[in-house]
Amino acid sequence: VAAAPDLVVRWREALGDAQLQDLSTKGFCRRSSLYSEEPYVVTRKFLDDGRQHLVLQQPIPVACPVRLLHGMRDPDVPWEVSLQLAECITHDDVEVRLVKSGD
Repeated sequence: VAAAPDLVVRWREALGDAQLQDLSTKGFCRRSSLYSEEPYVVTRKFLDDGRQHLVLQQPIPVACPVRLLHGMRDPDVPWEVSLQLAECITHDDVEVRLVKSGD
C-alpha cells in the first residue's frame, strides 16, 4: 500500500538496454511483474506523458489534512517516496505512517 507519484521516472531508470531499444524502435517494451505471470506492457507514450505530470518537483497545494500509508517492504515504491510526497504537500497537517512489515 503506497502512493506512487512520479512512477514513470523510476520505471524508466529501471529499464535495461534491450527494453530501451524496444521503446525506441517499437514504441513499447515489456517489464516483468511481481503480480502476474504476464509482463507489463510499457509504452513510450505512457512514459513521455507521465513526465508531463510529475508532482515531486514542486509544492502540491492541498487544503485539507493528509494521511499517507506506506509499507516499508514495498518492492515497487521505496517508502522514502512517501516522505518526499509529504514534504511537497503544502498543508501543515500531513502524517506519514510506515508499516514495517507491509508490502
